Amino acid sequence: MAPKVQERKSNVRIKKSNDQEGSAAGIGAVLALIFGKSLYRQIATVIVIISGIVGFLAYRSAPPSMKKLVNADPEVLKDAFFSDTPHLFYCDKGTGSAPAVFSELHVIKGNSINFATVNCSQVLPSGKTLWDRFKLKKDWKPTIFGTAPWTKAVQIHPTHLVNAKTFKKSVEDSLSPKATVVKSDQHLAQHCQFSKNVVYDDRDITPTCILLIKGTKFTSTTSQLEQRLVQAYPKMKFAVADASKYRMTFEDPDGMPADYFALKVHALRNGTHYQSMVHPITWDYLNTFVSSAASAPLYDYQGEADRTVHLMKLKDLRAKKERDAKRRASKEASKGSKKASLNADEEEPVKEDTKRKAQKTTSTDRQKKGASKPKTESKPAEEKPKKDAGSATDSTSDPVQPESATVSDDASLSAEQLQRERERQRREEMERQQREYLFESNDDADETEVTGSDEELVEEDEDDSIIEL
Repeated sequence: MAPKVQERKSNVRIKKSNDQEGSAAGIGAVLALIFGKSLYRQIATVIVIISGIVGFLAYRSAPPSMKKLVNADPEVLKDAFFSDTPHLFYCDKGTGSAPAVFSELHVIKGNSINFATVNCSQVLPSGKTLWDRFKLKKDWKPTIFGTAPWTKAVQIHPTHLVNAKTFKKSVEDSLSPKATVVKSDQHLAQHCQFSKNVVYDDRDITPTCILLIKGTKFTSTTSQLEQRLVQAYPKMKFAVADASKYRMTFEDPDGMPADYFALKVHALRNGTHYQSMVHPITWDYLNTFVSSAASAPLYDYQGEADRTVHLMKLKDLRAKKERDAKRRASKEASKGSKKASLNADEEEPVKEDTKRKAQKTTSTDRQKKGASKPKTESKPAEEKPKKDAGSATDSTSDPVQPESATVSDDASLSAEQLQRERERQRREEMERQQREYLFESNDDADETEVTGSDEELVEEDEDDSIIEL
C-alpha cells in the first residue's frame, strides 16, 4: 500500500509542475508578442506604456478649459454667476487674452474654481450692465471679480494681482466656503432674509438660516468643519458671530460662557423660531442637524409667533436679562401680596360670622336667664303695686348696662362693620329695657301681652327666629 501512495503523490507533483511551466510559457508568449524578442523593442514598448500612463494622469489632473462667455446668452451667464461652485471672471475688453496671473491661477486652482471671460459692458435683461449689476469699480484694472453661492460678488483689488501667489491668497480668502460674519441683529435679519420668508402656518417648511456662534475654543479643525458644512449646503444661508461679543436672546451667556465651547449651532426661521444643536461638534452630527432642520416644519421649532429672537451684544443681553429678572421678581411679589390680601378678605367674613354667633349665643343665654328669674323669685300680688314706682324709678335712673354694650369700636373695623355693631348694641339695649319693664309689671310674666309702641320691640334675630318676650 505504501508504494502506491507515494507513486500517487509523485504524480500530483509532476502535474503541478507541468501546469506552472505551461502558464509561464503562456505569459512569456504574451510578453514576446508585446515587447518582441529584441531588447531595444522591449525598452521602446516600456517607454510607450509609461508615457501613456503619465498622459492619462495629466489629463485627469488638468483643469477644465477657461470658459469664454463674452456676449453669451443671459441664461448662460445666469448659470455661471449663480451656480453651486465658485467662479472667477475677467472683464475682457475685446482683446481675447487674459492677464498672465489669471491664466497661472487657472492652472493652479482650475479644479476647484471655474474661470471665464465676460464682457462687463453687456446689457442684461434687467437693463443693467455687469458693471452695474455687481457694482464693479471701473478704475480697478485689470477688472477681475468672483462669485460663490455662499457670498456676494467680490472684486479683486489690483494690488493683489502683482503675482500668482498674492492673487491666489486673495481669491482663497474671498471665495473659500465660509459663513458670513454678522455684527448686528439687523445684519443677521437681512442676511437670513427673515422678512421674505415669513409663514403663518406652522406646518410650512421655509428656507432655514444657520447661525454659528464661535467660542474661544474654535480651532482649525472646527474651521474645516465649517467650510465643509457650507460647501455641502451651498444654497443655504450661513451666518457666524463671535460668542465673546454677541449672543442670541434665547441663550444663557452666564451659564455657557464663550470660553466653555468651540462652536454652537442654531437653526433660525421667521426671526421668531429656532432649533439648537446639543450634540458634540462632529461632521456626522453637524450634517444630520442641518439636514433635519432644513426639512422640519415650523412646529418642530421652539419659539412664539409674536416674540422675535435677536442677536444682541453680550453686555446689552446681560443687562436685559437682569431687567427681566427684576421684573419677574416684582410680578411675583405683587402676586403674593394680592393673594395674601384675598386670603385675608376671605378669612375676615369667617371671623365676623364666628363673632356674631358667639354674641348671639351670649345674648340668648342672657334672655333665658332673664325669663326664668320672675318665675323662680315671684312675689305675692299684693306687694307688687308697692314696687312698681320704685322699680320704674330704678329702671329709668340707673339702667344696668349689659356686657355686650361695653364693646368698643375697633379702629380696624370698616364703616359697615361699625354700623352693624352699633345696630346690634341698639337692639340689645331695647330688648333689655323691654325685659325689665315686663318683669316689674303687675301681670304674670307668662301672660304679659305687648301692645302699642312695645310691639316695635319684637324683632327678628340674625338666624330668622322671633325673640319671645
